[in-house]
Amino acid sequence: MKNISYTIIFISIVWNCNAQTPENSSILGQTDTTKNKNLLDVQTEVFGQAFTLGGISDKDNPTGGATNYLEMIDNVEAPEELKDQMRQIYNLYDSSLDSTKKTELKIRVSKMLEEAIAKGQIEK
Repeated sequence: MKNISYTIIFISIVWNCNAQTPENSSILGQTDTTKNKNLLDVQTEVFGQAFTLGGISDKDNPTGGATNYLEMIDNVEAPEELKDQMRQIYNLYDSSLDSTKKTELKIRVSKMLEEAIAKGQIEK
């Protein structure tokens, strides 16, 4: 008797779960072909808004009132070499979001790896 009740419960659960799926299979196959959002830019905007809501002026704001990551890099007090490296990494990340730029991404990554290996060999 327990087996029959467990089987009925199992079948009713499966039945209810299948009722949740859409009948039109084309809905399931849709993919988003647009470029993904750059989370570094979004993060910069959110941090800027959070500091502004906290009552901090643009002058004292750590993001410097920047609306995207590249503007924030320009506002940061850091050596120019570090800023260039941050821009290079940002551009690398940005190109990884676009599916049409995969070959460009491979070239950039291999170039960065070669430079890092060469720099490591010099430091030894």
